Amino acid sequence: MKLFRRLGAALAFIFMTACASAQLNWQSLKAQIRNQFPSVEHITTTDFKENYSGSALVVDVRNADEFAVSHIPDAVHFQDADQLAAWIKRQPTQPVVVYCSVGYRSAQMAKSLQKLGLQQVVNLEGSIFEWANQGEPVVAPTGPTQKVHPFNEKWGQLLEEKYHP
Repeated sequence: MKLFRRLGAALAFIFMTACASAQLNWQSLKAQIRNQFPSVEHITTTDFKENYSGSALVVDVRNADEFAVSHIPDAVHFQDADQLAAWIKRQPTQPVVVYCSVGYRSAQMAKSLQKLGLQQVVNLEGSIFEWANQGEPVVAPTGPTQKVHPFNEKWGQLLEEKYHP
């Protein structure tokens, strides 16, 4: 499993580096993520609100410091696919919606969960950045907030400035 995580981290680094060298925009980023993870179902924020909100397990796969700044209401936090898969199998809630900052790490998690036998897993395309940019609610441990962790300076360009801490 450590080898898988290292390989995943290396692929993420290559993906992030390739995207960082070009001007970031949602359309090309989403296309790259869909192309890199063709077995993963990607849903829009609108589809999430209309068809999954309140009826799905929502999982934030970002780092703990990102989750602490804010997350989608009622989201649980997991970064490890094996731990998440074991936890999901004990929960009656299906399907599972995974998200991160822009959708790459969550697509990677969805693919890992599929390999572990979970099929009702979807990736929230645009993830928390697009969610917040559309004015949807985010919460911190202390309650509602208007802040979202921008991941880093480059990727934070996709998050409206008013949401930066």
